[in-house]
This record gives sequence, C-alpha cells and structure tokens, in this order.
Amino acid sequence: MASESVVRITVTFERRDDGGLFVYSQELPGFVLSHKNAAAVMGDVEPALSIFLSKKFDRELAVKPLVGLREALEQNGLIEPLPNSGVTTREYAAIAA
Repeated sequence: MASESVVRITVTFERRDDGGLFVYSQELPGFVLSHKNAAAVMGDVEPALSIFLSKKFDRELAVKPLVGLREALEQNGLIEPLPNSGVTTREYAAIAA
C-alpha cells in the first residue's frame, strides 16, 4: 500500500430482531460487530475498522465514512429518504494516519 493510497470498504448494517444491529463487511472476512444497542455498534464501526485495517496493512490507518450523494441530499432535506428495508450499506475510506 503506497503512502498516498486509500482503501475503500463497504460495510453492511442489518437490523436485528431485538432492535440491535449486525454489522459486517464481505470485503474483510472476520470483521463483524453486533449488539442489541444499535447506537453503540454504530459508534464502534470507525475505530474497529481502523484497528482491523491497521493490523491488516501493518500501518496506522484512519477511517472515515464516505457520504454518498443520496445520503447528503437526504441529510439536507432536499430529497425524501427511501423506505427502510432493514439492510443498508455504507462506504468507508482508510488512509495513512
């Protein structure tokens, strides 16, 4: 991984029957988070990805979510959100810290 390289990861969020979240990435076998407290899981995604990817690439990496156009427009009230299916994905980027 070159010093200027960026790693892009897609993370899947699935609603659990108990209201919690199950989080994983098919691109990173072994990366799994799950808890009844959905907010706690959401707060753990970035630091967990940072640790996971830093170990994988043997260098310290910072991870931040990539905001898609639809999400940005929804957040700013310019378009209505799509109906919730219980499963969604979000992309993250990792770059040398």
